[in-house]
Amino acid sequence: MVNVDTDGRRRSRWTATLGMVAAVALVAVTASCNKDTGGGDGATVGSTFQPSLDKEYSAGTPRPGGQLSFGLAAETSGWNPYKGQWASSAYIVGGTVFDPLAAIDPQGNGKPYLAERFDHNADFTQWTIKLRPGISFHNAQKLDAEAVRLNLQTGRDQGLTKPAFAPVKSLIVTDPLTLTVEMNTPWSTFPLGLATQAGYMAAPEQLNDPEGGQAHPIGTGPFIFQSWNRDNTLKVRRNATYWQANQMPYLESIEFRVLADIQGRGQALDSGSVDAMEIATPDALLKYQDGAKKGDYQMYTDVNGETDETIIALNTSKPPFNDPIARQALAAGLDQRELSETSYRSAFPGAWGPFAETSPNYITPQEAGYPKYDPVEARRLVEEYKTKHPGEELKFTALIPPDPVYSEIAQALQQRAKEFGVEVELQQIEQAALINRVLGGDYQASGFVLWSAPTLERGYIFLATDPQDGISLNYTRNANPRIKAAMDEARTTDDPAKQKEAYNKVQKELAIDLDKIFLVHNVGAVVYRNNVHGVRNTKFPDTDIPAYAGWYTTPFLTRIWKDQAGSTS
Repeated sequence: MVNVDTDGRRRSRWTATLGMVAAVALVAVTASCNKDTGGGDGATVGSTFQPSLDKEYSAGTPRPGGQLSFGLAAETSGWNPYKGQWASSAYIVGGTVFDPLAAIDPQGNGKPYLAERFDHNADFTQWTIKLRPGISFHNAQKLDAEAVRLNLQTGRDQGLTKPAFAPVKSLIVTDPLTLTVEMNTPWSTFPLGLATQAGYMAAPEQLNDPEGGQAHPIGTGPFIFQSWNRDNTLKVRRNATYWQANQMPYLESIEFRVLADIQGRGQALDSGSVDAMEIATPDALLKYQDGAKKGDYQMYTDVNGETDETIIALNTSKPPFNDPIARQALAAGLDQRELSETSYRSAFPGAWGPFAETSPNYITPQEAGYPKYDPVEARRLVEEYKTKHPGEELKFTALIPPDPVYSEIAQALQQRAKEFGVEVELQQIEQAALINRVLGGDYQASGFVLWSAPTLERGYIFLATDPQDGISLNYTRNANPRIKAAMDEARTTDDPAKQKEAYNKVQKELAIDLDKIFLVHNVGAVVYRNNVHGVRNTKFPDTDIPAYAGWYTTPFLTRIWKDQAGSTS
């Protein structure tokens, strides 16, 4: 058996920058550069975000006590890790109540967190999960191999995570702290999968609840669930018997406030009614970058790291996008470089594929075969579509979140589409409902996110699983056996070079299918007041290696604390 422990041995180029992401003193740079590696016209869009020093204001030894208020961008449908439709906001909350079996290290690998060790056989068809001893859920049930078996069995047999667990053949408890997982097919990246919501351990009592415990999460995490006022607030209190040592967690309680409108969220931070918030819109990023440079706030971003991408998801099971000509017309008519520079204020780099240029898995759009921006070709394709479908115009409805910033971006895309003959109707819908509509297939097009950080393994369930009736994580309903074969090929090895070869094949197929129209590489940030400390201090147990809960900008809040005296700038 091969052991996978918490040592980070394999570094990749993108992680060297990830470790230096800015907290303060961010410096603006030019909006684009001249590399002939991106975009239909050979130009690459840069970002006005650049990192410098990776540090927080320090106030010395952590002081226990106090409450933190955290502003969230979106609500979550429920808190059962196998049934809830978790977006990034859910990971910030989920990481307080639950612990995952694995977390992400600075190199983008899944490493043991709640687990003590992962072992695998030579061809990655058998994994052994060894648990840390002496851990209990908040209701005093033990975290043992049987509890983990029940969690993973639940994930395999029901709910949203069922497609993700398709390779799992059997789950065998071999001793009270050891679970053996037999696979139908190789799965070299299995620990990375256990750093997603599928690896967040819920108490058997929650899983056995007839409602799945959606409204009452019970985990092993640093905080205990207290109350949930849907679309408003969720409150947690300190777990005084938390399994990690050194008095953690330090805070007495956390209140999460759902503030979907970034302007309202920003006003709450400015007024002091929230202590920290997540942001992912260009105007807010630029505003708080300036505030951080002045020392008004602390801030860190994932710029220059591997991030997910904003895409237009196209439902290939419904007109007009069940016809590839419609998808080709939309791809040819959109100019990612212009979109980045105008609608995204050059804060988000344009994207023509799932990887940023700093990723070792990056290939140019020319190598991938992604369509060039060509409005003449877009108009020709629109006319071809109309000829093929007599009496039909090329038009569709696009779902967007109810945020003024997203509305402005969508309106710019709407106007661009009109110029090459496509009529787009915009429909605003709250984010949780939007996710439900998209996963349920009740849409034509929608702004969405392709998970590609740290690698396409995170997006396996969206790219390589077969579409299903009803809720389906293959949200574009595109079944491409070549994508599935390439994604499975990447799972047969832990050699980065061989995985890159497989991911190259996926990128080329995405450029043909065009069920996902790439727009920009996302940039996210966490902004917090100067009397808040330790936001990024959570480590893998008994090490000094930083641990991340899903994404760099969805931190564990285990070691966060507040200086009750106020700002320490």
